Amino acid sequence: MSLWESGDSTGQVRLNDLFEQANIASAPSTHTIPDLARLVVRGGWPETLNMSAATAQTYSQSYLRTMSEVDLSKFTGQRRDPVRVRRLLQSLARAESAETSVRSLTTDTGQGDDQTMSRDTVIDYLAALERSMVTEDQPAWSVSLRSRAELRNAPVRRLADPSLAAAALGAGVDRLMADLNTLGLLFESLVVRDLRTYAQALGGNVYHYRDSNNHEIDAVIELADGTWGACEIKLGVGAVDDATESLHDAVNQIDTTKAGKPAFLAVITGNGLSTRRKDGTYVVPIGALRP
Repeated sequence: MSLWESGDSTGQVRLNDLFEQANIASAPSTHTIPDLARLVVRGGWPETLNMSAATAQTYSQSYLRTMSEVDLSKFTGQRRDPVRVRRLLQSLARAESAETSVRSLTTDTGQGDDQTMSRDTVIDYLAALERSMVTEDQPAWSVSLRSRAELRNAPVRRLADPSLAAAALGAGVDRLMADLNTLGLLFESLVVRDLRTYAQALGGNVYHYRDSNNHEIDAVIELADGTWGACEIKLGVGAVDDATESLHDAVNQIDTTKAGKPAFLAVITGNGLSTRRKDGTYVVPIGALRP
């Protein structure tokens, strides 16, 4: 469930408002950084909505254990080594929100003489996790560039819900509050989870953009008619200025004569006020967004 579906978003800003370049309500999000850490750990599972973060994490860890030991083999009809499944899940959690190759995952999971995973095994297990809907990678956006930069086509690796990554890492609220970098990566996954839900309601999909000149866009939302918008995702409002500059720099690499101009640019934050800057960029806390 998205934050809007779970009642954790005020819904004062619609995603469609951004595509229509509408004025938006200047309303605050009430979520603090500890609140966001709890939402990450709790996840969007209906069963966990009324649980404490600690109890919800136990639930997610139990789910991952059952998936590793029983469900993945049962679902795919082929035995999967539980130890290797757990190692791959931990590796994916460490790579959450990152563009990570199969080679990197193979290296990261290659611990222990008797449990080293080959490249083919990693590919097979990744496919099994995707079929079981434990993972949902964010594909790269295919677009023409105006520069000589090359697009990087590897997907961004994501577990289906940020709570699964937190559970695989054993990262509860206190640990995430002591490691804001990891919290920021898991918050990005929470936002992408919600943007996917909201985009699907509009008939759209969510991609990422990376090029060889290190320009990035965390989330490109493309509708069925090719209309698109670009979002940077930042946990704190203090990073909005830098995120806006980075977003504009990345969009300037795109050949808009072929892709069309973006319908909107937005920075999605963890808290603060929803607003539209003088340069036209929206700033929207995730706790104010809805389809």
